[in-house]
Amino acid sequence: MIQRFFHFILFSNLFISVSSITLTLSTFLILNTKFEPHDIPFLLFIFASTFLTYNVHIWYKKEGDDPELPRNIWRRRNSLLTKGMFVFFLLVLFTSLFFISGKVIWFTMHLAVFSLFYSAPLLNFKRIPFLKIFLISYVWSISTVILPSINKGYSVLDREVIEIFVQRIIFILALAIPFDIRDIEVDRRNNIDTLPTLLGFGRAKLLSVILLILFIVVGCFFYGWDYTFYSRLAIGILAVYLIIKIKRSRSDLYYMVGIDGIMILSYVFLSVFKILFNSGN
Repeated sequence: MIQRFFHFILFSNLFISVSSITLTLSTFLILNTKFEPHDIPFLLFIFASTFLTYNVHIWYKKEGDDPELPRNIWRRRNSLLTKGMFVFFLLVLFTSLFFISGKVIWFTMHLAVFSLFYSAPLLNFKRIPFLKIFLISYVWSISTVILPSINKGYSVLDREVIEIFVQRIIFILALAIPFDIRDIEVDRRNNIDTLPTLLGFGRAKLLSVILLILFIVVGCFFYGWDYTFYSRLAIGILAVYLIIKIKRSRSDLYYMVGIDGIMILSYVFLSVFKILFNSGN
């Protein structure tokens, strides 16, 4: 029963959608903005958008993708459920549009185009050499930094917003590389050029670790040694450990729980260290 629920959360893409919420809340936290009732529709918008985007790509056929992977077996057996959830969150998305800023909606338009054609059969952005993880990092960083900042009344040119955006894009790049490592054989069979197909297994892992170190260092340059440093250090050490432990035989669950879970834990660590610092002052 617990395993079935666990698979439902992971393979339906609810888990990755929760990750988008926690990264958005991290932005609120760093900007020192209070969570207010009118933020709920915006968070539902982010959650629904993430869920819909990831589930759209499930239905695009990918040659070479192993049909016997646990995620693919679950999705075949629960096709009706996932389609029902898709319709439900589509309604959630449309409803949330009536309660969020028009600026957010307009700024989201180009993200919708990138997301829709990320792996579409006709116009497939993934087939543009080495664009894959940079596009993922851009979309995630805009969605979880720029959009919530606009929703809170900030300008995209505000210094604090730019600083968070720079850190976030480095962080997401570091976490996106392991998924390209996971998909390295599928990407090779589909003639998709990614950093791991270029660099190889070991060097791609090293690049991910270097990016995580850069994420920690850049944050120090922006904020000094405040609570964000200790949260970045904690999450960086954990992420580096998980990336070093990546093997060619790692299962989907390692990536979906471990690597994606880093995004959720980053908010947890940020919250904990902020409380500790405030209690000490």
